[in-house]
Amino acid sequence: MRHLARVSRALAIVIAGLLSACIPSVPKVDQVAVVWPAEAGAAVTLPMQRASGRWLVSVGFRRPDGSERRALAWLNMAAPAPILSEGLYRELGLAEGRDLTMRVGTIGVTVGGRAVIDGPGRNGGRDLLDLLFAPRIVEAVLPAGVLRRFVVTVDPRAASLTLARPGSLRPRGVPVPVRINPASGVAVVEARIDDRAVPLVLDVGAPYTWLRGRTVATWIDRHPDWHRADGAVGRSNLAMADLDLEPAAR
Repeated sequence: MRHLARVSRALAIVIAGLLSACIPSVPKVDQVAVVWPAEAGAAVTLPMQRASGRWLVSVGFRRPDGSERRALAWLNMAAPAPILSEGLYRELGLAEGRDLTMRVGTIGVTVGGRAVIDGPGRNGGRDLLDLLFAPRIVEAVLPAGVLRRFVVTVDPRAASLTLARPGSLRPRGVPVPVRINPASGVAVVEARIDDRAVPLVLDVGAPYTWLRGRTVATWIDRHPDWHRADGAVGRSNLAMADLDLEPAAR
């Protein structure tokens, strides 16, 4: 197990969210307006909650009558577009053509309604957000397409999310080059495994590292001496299966 375990430790923060990949048609998030209140300064920090190995934040959504509706949102940096539960989508008036207006901390954010996805989809007739988080009620996804407007700092130890104005914070740590999809905001980092480049999505929205089964199979074929475990070894076993998420890319 030591060889693959070493790879897993090195890539512990490189995780891919499955929910966004299950969406058949992802709209382009190109209409996002951000309003910084004067009292917010250059950055806003808000607490995160841990649930099912994933991070959640409380977001204030504006109803058509102007009142605020609080809801938990899944911080998913592999999802390009905002997703609302079917009930919240209708409660906020998006089914009638309204835009999505929300408050993240003290920052106001408006997203064009056509870019917002109505419902996360279902598995076996059950809402995917409910499937992932029950009994906790999670009704939205805060995606890369919105977060790309900020300098984002996720601090798991402090369980906090900081959103800053671009250029206002000096990054800390070791810089690593990433590629950001200009349409979706999804970030990809290139790792090297078995002396080959492997593109990996950077996503704090998933609770474990996910690698395609067919990709791992090639390493095992070339390195039968690498120790591994076969069979059910935990919830992450789900993410080692090939789910035909990108048939168009084949």
